[in-house]
Amino acid sequence: MVRGFLSKARLEAPYRFAVLTYGNGKMVATSLFDELTRKLGKPFHYVTSILMVDNFLPAFDMNEQIKIDKHIPESLARIQSDLKERKRWIEPSESTDFEPFRAFLAFRGLNMEEGYLLRSEKMFCHSRKKLHRVWSLHRSMSAGQL
Repeated sequence: MVRGFLSKARLEAPYRFAVLTYGNGKMVATSLFDELTRKLGKPFHYVTSILMVDNFLPAFDMNEQIKIDKHIPESLARIQSDLKERKRWIEPSESTDFEPFRAFLAFRGLNMEEGYLLRSEKMFCHSRKKLHRVWSLHRSMSAGQL
């Protein structure tokens, strides 16, 4: 979805920024976003992420998520300050985050260049119970085991 939008968008701003939201783990989103925009010839000057309430309903209870202090006001203040300064910064991904993601793509035969959202219904478990087991297994395995 993001890839499709960015490939068609005309971005003519002197300062481009993106704030990516996540609910459980940011994984490699900022690095992937930066890589994508550079490949499209539309690099951003500032890319960061902010932890929000996780809304992936098959895996998380929204009522429990709302109770967790995600430090959203503090994060928004930091981002606002950065943007006022026109800070040029791409939030780095932790190198350990890349391996599980790339292993997942390889295991499922997915290609980031082609995108995979249109086929996602075939890639994930549909029942909450199965999804929980897959998620628990993923969290307990190292990247080399995936």
